[in-house]
Amino acid sequence: MTQEPELVPPLPENYSSMVLLVDDQIMVCEAVRRALVNELDIAFHFCTDPLKAMAVADEVRPTVILQDLVMPGMDGLNLVREYRKNSSTQAVPVIVLYRALRESQRQLISANLELERLTRIDGLTGLGNRRYFDEYLGAEWKRALRAQTPLSLLMIDADNFKRYNDAYGHMAGDDVLKQIAHAIQSGAGRSTDLAARYGGEEFVVVLVDASLAQASAIAERLVQGVRDLKISHGTGHVTISVGVAKTVPTENETPHDLVKAADLALFRAKSGGRDRVVVDGV
Repeated sequence: MTQEPELVPPLPENYSSMVLLVDDQIMVCEAVRRALVNELDIAFHFCTDPLKAMAVADEVRPTVILQDLVMPGMDGLNLVREYRKNSSTQAVPVIVLYRALRESQRQLISANLELERLTRIDGLTGLGNRRYFDEYLGAEWKRALRAQTPLSLLMIDADNFKRYNDAYGHMAGDDVLKQIAHAIQSGAGRSTDLAARYGGEEFVVVLVDASLAQASAIAERLVQGVRDLKISHGTGHVTISVGVAKTVPTENETPHDLVKAADLALFRAKSGGRDRVVVDGV
């Protein structure tokens, strides 16, 4: 059966060169399109199916063909030979951009990965954001459920933070949150620990394979780390309160149960005078 050619959109007027790109990867085609978008005298068309490339070339009449070498269904060199047999393309220069195009693809993939990373980072503090925390806790919950290993969570709140903002302004408040975040990141330093901004002045730390005693010790270290910052706040200094909870997941529980337990412990810490650690069930 004869292959139907790819549809060719209306071409721009008054162009001096027509570039045809033949490549099966749409990401590479997009990279080249972007590179040529400001070249007003160059028209650009791409074809992702090498079996249709000759028909497309007959229609768009390229002045140059950019050609990949490795494509499904046809070897790139064989396609070049087909161009040379065809009267409409036999004199058209064919430029093999295999390495350059693959580098463009690598750069696009790298940019997409960086964009994905940025969607998981809190812009102010540099910690994980709420979305990343939810994903990480969900993944570690499943792992701990399978392995029947402990999973601990710290819920952290900057004490009297609204008063600090009211007294010193939001820019100063943002700077305090950055310093607290750095102290939390430094204090929860294991490679498997995740420190994240939960929202506002609240933070969380996921501790993998940590006993209640280990989690409590890390929490105390975080509280002391913020004390050591000695950030003036009224007649005293900025402090944090921490609620600690630990579980070995079961089929009857969800990650929300662990968050709720740590949150209740945090509430007790706040109610008990702040600047302290309270452990769930203790």
